[in-house]
Amino acid sequence: MWHGTKATPPEQIYDDMWGPGFDMRYGNRGMWGQGSYFAADAAYSARSYAHRDTATGNFVVLQARVTQGNVDSWHTPNSGLRLPRYGCHSVSAYTNGSRISILYETVPRAYPEYELTFTKKVGGPPLNSATSGSASVVAAYNQALAIAQAGHPVSPSKRLKTGP
Repeated sequence: MWHGTKATPPEQIYDDMWGPGFDMRYGNRGMWGQGSYFAADAAYSARSYAHRDTATGNFVVLQARVTQGNVDSWHTPNSGLRLPRYGCHSVSAYTNGSRISILYETVPRAYPEYELTFTKKVGGPPLNSATSGSASVVAAYNQALAIAQAGHPVSPSKRLKTGP
């Protein structure tokens, strides 16, 4: 799933002294309350939540591994939501063309796996495993080509040294 850090530099998430991960205390209140939000659609995170690197002018989103556990599905927003229903670990909803998942606790249910850097330039060819050597980078890159629909080609930046 995809996560945009907006004003927070992504390295604050994956280089945190307490360990890599998403701390919901730093999340903004969204349509389903304060939590860590993840989108299934890369373009959703890139359009509104990508971090802009002021040194390079590039934009950054994180691809994260998210374990949702038992999911509480919501169809209407509830900005006052603080936790999923009893027995559930996360909330799932659909907004602006993407399924999203929200985690409300700072527990190791999600960790950043890739940092993808992209620019406002239009273009960029799809990758294949013959040119990149890594099937997971290819999958991340090609899924993120959906960002091109919003005018943002992507290029895989680096695999993060986090998680299992």
